[in-house]
Amino acid sequence: MINHVIHWLRKYATVLLLVVGLSLLYIFISLEFWSVVGPVLGLAIGSFLGVVGLLLKWFYLPSEIPIKPENDPLDGRIPIILACLYATAIIILFRFYTYQRPTLLYVLFGGYSGLIAYQIARGMSVHSIVPQIASLSFFTYWSSQFLFPAGMAGPDTLRAYIPSVAHILSTGNILTGQTIYAGHLAHTAIFAHITGLSPQLGYFLLATLLLVCTVLVISLFDRFFPSIPQRMALYATLIFVTSSWMLGRGMHPNKLNFFYVLIMLLGSTGVLLYQSLNLSNPPIRRVIIGILIIPALVFGHQFSAGAAMILLIVLGAFTFVSSQITPREYASMTSARDALLFVIVYLLSVMGNPIHQGPLVGRFTGLLLSVVQSSETGTATGGPGRYSELAINVLIASTAAQTILFTLSILGAVWLFQRSEWEYDFVITWIGAISLLLVVSLLTNSVDTAPQRFYGLLVLFGFNICVGALFYVIDSRGVFNGGTITINGGRIAIVILVTAFATASLVSPIADKATSPVSEDLPHSRQFDTQQREQGDRWAQTYGVSLIQLTQPSTSIPIERTGPHTGKANLTDVNQGDLIVYSQLANRTGMISADGLSLGGRQFVFVGTPYQPMHDRVYSNGETTAFVSK
Repeated sequence: MINHVIHWLRKYATVLLLVVGLSLLYIFISLEFWSVVGPVLGLAIGSFLGVVGLLLKWFYLPSEIPIKPENDPLDGRIPIILACLYATAIIILFRFYTYQRPTLLYVLFGGYSGLIAYQIARGMSVHSIVPQIASLSFFTYWSSQFLFPAGMAGPDTLRAYIPSVAHILSTGNILTGQTIYAGHLAHTAIFAHITGLSPQLGYFLLATLLLVCTVLVISLFDRFFPSIPQRMALYATLIFVTSSWMLGRGMHPNKLNFFYVLIMLLGSTGVLLYQSLNLSNPPIRRVIIGILIIPALVFGHQFSAGAAMILLIVLGAFTFVSSQITPREYASMTSARDALLFVIVYLLSVMGNPIHQGPLVGRFTGLLLSVVQSSETGTATGGPGRYSELAINVLIASTAAQTILFTLSILGAVWLFQRSEWEYDFVITWIGAISLLLVVSLLTNSVDTAPQRFYGLLVLFGFNICVGALFYVIDSRGVFNGGTITINGGRIAIVILVTAFATASLVSPIADKATSPVSEDLPHSRQFDTQQREQGDRWAQTYGVSLIQLTQPSTSIPIERTGPHTGKANLTDVNQGDLIVYSQLANRTGMISADGLSLGGRQFVFVGTPYQPMHDRVYSNGETTAFVSK
């Protein structure tokens, strides 16, 4: 009976997915949740194409993956030349640009991404591809530091973590309230001390290098999952690097960068234990590494510890169900006991940490209560925020890459689910679990769940594998032989898709709002510093007595909205003689006009200078102006 149900699901899951996609599209359009309509549309398009593909037998599968074993690699010197040319081009290009992203970067990034995809399709070795992807990622991520010499990073990094690292270096103690981030702050302080770098540069460099190290782990997916070929793993690595979410993480160094690689290594330990019966040697070394990683996650960062916990919970549920309900599928090659034991050890480690007990239980309870309240009283902390109020051109630029990613991922998932392999079924299970959590959190409670971070986990592990599988199939099915001329249409299609996806990802404000082509229509929280602003702040701290600042996204002065994206500072309650410091960055990036905790709940507007001729100007450096209220 169970086997018939599984067979039915594998046969008609794409139709069910199309129904789900169309239903979600209707729901989000009805709620005017425009910021996610693009990705959901990608889900519907991918499902529709999947149904058509099944009807036309595009996804017909022989017993083995239909990839030709012979490769046609390029000369081994070409990858070295390309990597050096890209690095040199980035360094030279940004000697002539500051504060504004050059258009040529889109050509370089999209073109080089397409070239790497072409080399993967030609069968270049992992030793040739991975260094190129690492070079592509590092120099693209670090270009933001070239563009903003005073530093570009996440708001929390600039205002909280870097001062905390400096405090550790000077006193040896962690600031009160920063204990939940103690792990990555201590590691950064050690790194800065050993290298002699400043706290800021040490944090930026270590966060970027660790995110690049994630490339190495993803490229090894074929060793963790026997059914995943090396070429598929390389495609998955390239998609991870070129996605807009990971571009945003790399261009704005933050705490999450420290833990993506640890989450993957911990998950790989559980996966290797699950397939321990199918391995020639027991994965003792991997178990030791996994045990050593547990404290780094548990004491490093609250969300990352919780994200790893969800990954292992899904793995544990999958191993248990597969061993009890579907033993004929693949249980003879796997060991649920070892994997479940590892999952339990990690769960006890997380829940036994007082730092996580209260917050994790509180978030879980908040999510359940919001679902109940939204169904009974119509209230919740989810729903569309300011992002759904953006102009259509901004929405298209923001979500084009996500629409492409969802469409390709669904097509790849259709192909994966047709096969009876535990690796692919686990990937589908993980995507389904996180997708369900995303939908619930978007509609009911985006405060306790931070859905954007869970989307990042799908890019880290899930969507990238599905897209890699699709490219793997396209590569094998796209050879056209015209007698004396052979055209590999599959390789051409892959290069076009990767180039388009990479370029759209870099254009998207998700990668960076300040330098996106649509930044003028998108007020946001500033994520960079300038020398002028820092000099203005130092001047104000030195000479300001009764000081009111308009140099940060938040201020004590009321901000009144004057238009959809504009506002002004209300100086009515400002006392005569007060010193007001204003930065032109408030009119470039934006300031908070209304607070909120949900996704897009906080409102931002561009704020022009409140200076009037009657005021006495006492300081100006071209960006920051200080004047005395009259």
